[in-house]
Amino acid sequence: MRLRALCVLALATIPAAAQQRLLPDDPQPTGQVAHYDLSYRFAELMVEPKRERTVSPTFVVVIGVLGASAAADYITSSHWKPDQFETNPLLGPHPSDPKIAVFGASYFTGEVGFAYLLKRYGQRHSWAKYFWLVEPSAQAANHVRLAHHNTQLR
Repeated sequence: MRLRALCVLALATIPAAAQQRLLPDDPQPTGQVAHYDLSYRFAELMVEPKRERTVSPTFVVVIGVLGASAAADYITSSHWKPDQFETNPLLGPHPSDPKIAVFGASYFTGEVGFAYLLKRYGQRHSWAKYFWLVEPSAQAANHVRLAHHNTQLR
């Protein structure tokens, strides 16, 4: 075991020893050197491009619409007649209001987190810039459809 550790340590120090080559001294100018002020060019290059914020006003509006539609779906899911039942297997046939609230909050948190990650991904890849809008929009449409379905059952 000690031999193995010594071999690993020796192999790890070889690249460090190879990098300690002696470098020649800086070359000295032989004559007059013209001095150009290039600091303004470096200032232009040092400025980073302005990146769009991940949580932008558009993001807040889309997530707000998603939250409103999800709330409508979960509120209308709690009004049951005796012969009706929930088809979501995670909630069971007759879920209580607290169970629907906990499930809805956790599901909504997952949807928001996924949209946030998609938007972060789109900031780095131009082809996916608006890809984050698909998931919350589709889920909002689905929540509206389910809320409408639940109100028709009353």
